[in-house]
Amino acid sequence: MDITAKEKIAKIVQSGCDRFGQRGYARKLGVSLYAVQNWLECGSTPTVENLKKIASHAGYTFEEFMNFLDQNKENVEIGSLDKVLKEIRHLQKEDLVQVICEGTRLLAEV
Repeated sequence: MDITAKEKIAKIVQSGCDRFGQRGYARKLGVSLYAVQNWLECGSTPTVENLKKIASHAGYTFEEFMNFLDQNKENVEIGSLDKVLKEIRHLQKEDLVQVICEGTRLLAEV
């Protein structure tokens, strides 16, 4: 399925809004609620500075994010380790503690 860069940005922004709410996500990015709502509706494109912030909050480097936006596919495959690390970067402290405990347990078995 082909998907435009604006639609991809909207999906990434939506995932941030799902975690923090629209107002909370706007605060985290340092932008207005109106800007976030505009991006969600594909009404405008974020500035380069805001794209960097969106990328960072989504667990991407700016270069990875731009490559993701350039692709004509909905999902760009990246290595499974990269996927796991991106997820870990966005965990809440309590969940991160669980991941560390599990990793420690697995290392002890080696």
